[in-house]
Amino acid sequence: MENEHTDSNIIEGIVSSIKKAMHASEEYTIVSNKVININSKIKLDLYDKVRVDYTTENDHIRVEGVEIIGRKCLKEYRDILQNLVSEVNIERNKRELLERLKKPIREITLPMLQKMLNSADMLLRSFISGAPIIIRFHGDGDGAIGSIALYKALEKIQKKLFLNERGMKWLINKGITYDLESFYLDSMFFNDYKSVEKPIICIIDFGTNFGSNDAIKNINDRYNLIWLDHHNIEKEFIGVSKQYINPLEYGGTSDFTAGFLTGIFSELIAEVRIENLKEAALISDMSVYANRENYEAGRIATVVDFITGIRESTGYLDGPISPKYLVKILENQEKMNSMYSYANELIKEAIDAGMQSAKSYKSRNGITINIINFEKIASRFSGYLLPGRYSSKLHNKFESINKKSITIVVFRNYISFRIGRSISDEVNILEIIKDIKSNTEFVESGGGHKEAASMKIDETKVNIILKLVLNKLEIK
Repeated sequence: MENEHTDSNIIEGIVSSIKKAMHASEEYTIVSNKVININSKIKLDLYDKVRVDYTTENDHIRVEGVEIIGRKCLKEYRDILQNLVSEVNIERNKRELLERLKKPIREITLPMLQKMLNSADMLLRSFISGAPIIIRFHGDGDGAIGSIALYKALEKIQKKLFLNERGMKWLINKGITYDLESFYLDSMFFNDYKSVEKPIICIIDFGTNFGSNDAIKNINDRYNLIWLDHHNIEKEFIGVSKQYINPLEYGGTSDFTAGFLTGIFSELIAEVRIENLKEAALISDMSVYANRENYEAGRIATVVDFITGIRESTGYLDGPISPKYLVKILENQEKMNSMYSYANELIKEAIDAGMQSAKSYKSRNGITINIINFEKIASRFSGYLLPGRYSSKLHNKFESINKKSITIVVFRNYISFRIGRSISDEVNILEIIKDIKSNTEFVESGGGHKEAASMKIDETKVNIILKLVLNKLEIK
């Protein structure tokens, strides 16, 4: 058997992050001309300058010795970090991105660009220096595709600048709110670290509602918060800040989806080409900007919708949903083909069942309201689809018959609304939800877009709430 090749190396750099450990040596991030993560029995502190002797064997790094050669090297740290960030070359990425963007996407992007550049710089500094980062993405196609785009960008930087793998946390968020429980869990994760740069919470495609306010207040200045969303901005929401990026603030609409926005953000961070991913985000969220002739993007959208819609209890998936897992599926053509065919078959059957079971009403101004109980449909399709996802697909079918349509899907304590694009200005579903929440005690939370919204309710009061909704829609 051939001997394994081993290389001896020395790196001198500054300690920029420390991951604490109860019963093992702590993990340190050292920044130099490259970034290395090491375990050391010698206790180090932030800004220590160290010399690390290490060997590499089959891409695995083994530390042979650590020596402290300087203390409190703040200026040297800042210079090193700036050099590493400069290697990413955000300005070049920006120029190339703007050359590729076409109207009207370019016009919507330009006013957001400075915020995106500032946030990209902030994220890069924390990522390169080893500060803890949590990425929370909404558990639908748009949010998950956005997480894949960001994962690919950060993976490229890791391969360029890091000598070994850099850990971070990716969490799928099934709800529409960044609540206090989520904040407390994030804080517990961050408490295991000391870092020069602030920890970062990055939120993709959810949370723009007053239900997130308590968590935002607790974050205060402790962590940096980067928010990429496209949902309607409620007046009570306090999260709009320097790193809150939403096209609705700049004359855009929710058709400029969060996954698409995150794709553009990712192209600023790294030199990645992810056109099909960005198109898939638009297709998944039914955007007017979507190119439905892009077959590969359509396949990605269908498969990611399928994966994020499956209930864990089905046992269909062989791992937890993360961008790394999703990339593994998307790069496996055999699995892609199998999932794509299966998802399309289930969608067709579920839509046919919904069309047959819908109860239809007419409003005074000619709008058709279709109400579907999702309970029986859910039990027939192995945990797929989720009610919100199903609402969009079913509504497309209803809207193909009558443009002036509203689809309401009820599932236990959840009600999903889809409003026809031609009547979304005439029917303000967000105001209807807000009014019912203000005047009853039956609504736990609610929000969304003017064409797609939902609310969580007291399940025992569903008939009362539906009656209130129908009254506000002026049913004959």
